[in-house]
Amino acid sequence: MADVDMDDLPQTPRSVAGEDPDLSIFSGEADLAAAILTRLGRSQREDDQHLCATAAAMAQAVRDQGVAATTVAYFAAAAAALSPLARAGPGAADRNVAGALLAFLSAAVPALPLAVVRARGRQVADDVARVLEFPSTPDSGARAGLRCLAHLISAGDKSSWEALEPLYAVVLRLATDQRLKVRKQSHSSLRDILLSFQRQPVLVPASQAIARAFERFMLLAGGSNNASAAEGPKGANEIICILDALKGCLHLMTSKPSNDILKYFKVLLNVHQPILTRSILEILHAVGDSPTLQLKPDVLLDLMCSLGLSVSTERKSGDELASIARLLNVGTRKIYSQNKNIVVVKLPLIFTSLGDILASEFEEARFCAVESFKGLIDNCIDENLVSQGITQIKARHQGMRSDPTVIEKICAILEGLLDVRYTDVWDKSFHVISVAFDKLGESSSDLLPEALKNLADMQNLSDDDFSFRKQLNACIGSAVAAMGPKNVLDILHIQSICDENEWILPILERHIVGASLQFFLRDILGIVRAVEKSIPKLLKDDKLFSAKRAEGYVYSLWSLLPSCCNYPCDTSNTFEVLQNVICDTLKNQPDLRGIICSSIQILIKQNKEALSITSEEDILVEDELSKSERRAKNRYTKDFAEENLKEIRAFSSNFLDLLCSIFLSSSNPQRMPLDSYSPR
Repeated sequence: MADVDMDDLPQTPRSVAGEDPDLSIFSGEADLAAAILTRLGRSQREDDQHLCATAAAMAQAVRDQGVAATTVAYFAAAAAALSPLARAGPGAADRNVAGALLAFLSAAVPALPLAVVRARGRQVADDVARVLEFPSTPDSGARAGLRCLAHLISAGDKSSWEALEPLYAVVLRLATDQRLKVRKQSHSSLRDILLSFQRQPVLVPASQAIARAFERFMLLAGGSNNASAAEGPKGANEIICILDALKGCLHLMTSKPSNDILKYFKVLLNVHQPILTRSILEILHAVGDSPTLQLKPDVLLDLMCSLGLSVSTERKSGDELASIARLLNVGTRKIYSQNKNIVVVKLPLIFTSLGDILASEFEEARFCAVESFKGLIDNCIDENLVSQGITQIKARHQGMRSDPTVIEKICAILEGLLDVRYTDVWDKSFHVISVAFDKLGESSSDLLPEALKNLADMQNLSDDDFSFRKQLNACIGSAVAAMGPKNVLDILHIQSICDENEWILPILERHIVGASLQFFLRDILGIVRAVEKSIPKLLKDDKLFSAKRAEGYVYSLWSLLPSCCNYPCDTSNTFEVLQNVICDTLKNQPDLRGIICSSIQILIKQNKEALSITSEEDILVEDELSKSERRAKNRYTKDFAEENLKEIRAFSSNFLDLLCSIFLSSSNPQRMPLDSYSPR
């Protein structure tokens, strides 16, 4: 390597004064020492100056040996220089030289071939561990040494825990070091080591070591008989340090030690210290996100419930509430996947806690509560839970007495989201209840009728006092799609259309899906006949405006026919009756011809699509559908669609004859709705 003039070297910019240099930037350099001198040669930081001096010394040592300036050669030179320092003990070792050698090694080790690490790594790791134990080792050297030791352990031989344990113990001891940056580096190194231990036998004792350390500090902090008064605070501080480490480590540990640690979390939560609560929440989030770690579901569920109950009993910050809301979703779903039976009975408590968070003043917490409601409704409410509730409701109708089922309790909590307490977040309440309607489907008519009635009552609020009209209509629309329009009209006792309930018409038109044609023939046309019957009397009484409005209702009710033709469930059984009605209407009511032709087109198009659509196209489309729309569409198998089209074709000649007759006898404007109709 050529001589380097230190005065000519550029100084590398530092992102934050006082931080370690990012030595990983040197790992790909062909000449490590030259790269360090080039980038850090003019730095005014003392640590950098010692590192540059060490790099120059290593370069000279390599030149003296007459070997190429490779990373392996520099590693050997640095290891040879570190060995006597490590054996000299803390009193004889120069702290600055030791720190600089550790920093140099930490830059060299990541670039070493695996064979070199396996052959020489253990001896060097022993020396690094000894120097890390020296009180005189500077902070920057300790951090570099931890990075170096973690890499040597991770890349080295893992066949013997007895050989690894002394090195691992050093990293673990520094997890509670009083120096913040050293402690943080230890936590990071522990995580890297545990990652390298995955699916290795050594993961078990490594995990056990962390659990033993945690339990020891719990005893100290708890005032064990063996602990002095002075050790209590120390134990408490070290618990906080270990909890910080567990944020990145617990989900990487084996199950039994993880469970041993988890059982102490409820005790720590009862201390009501925000710093402990925040740490435990972060750990539990990592546990919930881990696809591999399996913890005792009853212990984890007990923690979820404790956190849920704390929402209403303790004042918490917005960040804490948001974190708890997210955890109630992630954690509960994880437990549900392991043992859903123990989770189901606790769902009402968890839903109540989410309701309390939704009522809080913190916007992020509210958002997280809504997302958690959605996640739990979608993933923890199954058909068995719903069927139990429906069975009990029917039994009560026959006079049997019974306590509310779990699903009934959940639905009562969801109905409570429409209380005055939630006025400011009614838009979010509507969204949650819409998800519930969509999930429960037709069963929502039995489980959420009061919610629907409350939603309908809100239509009477003036726009000046109510700013969530659009969200309200969408929520009622979800009920229409889920439970079916007939159930909606029955629950709301709508048997005719008037000023007080005309708001339902555009909602029905937009959201009916998978209903029956029989519903249109019986219910809607029944209302049409009732309205039409009132028109002559209104005209006779000179109530011209009311009569005109009634005529508008008739048109609006007929406008529901295309919606009722949106994946109807009974085309093959009901179309014969429907065609008689619409043929008569086509002849006698020209204003409705466009509606009728559009309806028939929808019927034909959807059935023909069901015959031709590919599975890939079906998957892409279904991603955009609600559950109610998906349920309706999934009914349209190829056999089902073929039966429908067969029934429609049976009457196609009738339609063609009638439409041709109307077309030929009509003026151009009246022909337009008929132009594109084809029943083929």
